[in-house]
Amino acid sequence: MHKVDDDELVSQVSTAVTDEMSELYRQHCGQALRYATSLTRCPDAAEDLVAEGFARMWSRMKSGTRPAIFIAYLTITIRNLHLDQVRRRRPVDSLEEVSFRALADPALTVTDHAGACVERALLERAWADLTETHQQALTLTLVEGYDNTTVARRLGISLDAVSSLTWRARRALRMAYTIQASS
Repeated sequence: MHKVDDDELVSQVSTAVTDEMSELYRQHCGQALRYATSLTRCPDAAEDLVAEGFARMWSRMKSGTRPAIFIAYLTITIRNLHLDQVRRRRPVDSLEEVSFRALADPALTVTDHAGACVERALLERAWADLTETHQQALTLTLVEGYDNTTVARRLGISLDAVSSLTWRARRALRMAYTIQASS
């Protein structure tokens, strides 16, 4: 099968020829997926980024934007999408980062990453089961790293209440995680 040049495909996509976009997807999906996986460390999240990246490219090209080098433009789009997601993260994402610092280790295998994705999903569901007060207490102490005095002032409670609250919040998170893992 003859491989069509990216420039030719891009110019045809911008004139509403959908088969050429399919060909660009076929030619560059693997490389885009490897790049997105290096950013997210999670194959499922990487697939989402690649799909959104190609959708944005399709939209831009249909409106007349013609990238000089398709794969370069696509990887920049994927990187920007990833950065947008990182910027929009909620405190729960910061909490799970504390649990997943091992993901920064380049020696991890794909199996390790798959297990981390499962653990992340369990942690997200367990976090969602916590009360807002427990979430605030854990975020302030574990994620933000505030001492009990600062947490007491921010939450408007006594110093003794902070110790009790954080102990209960950790216990509730452990229990919710155990329940999620066993279901």
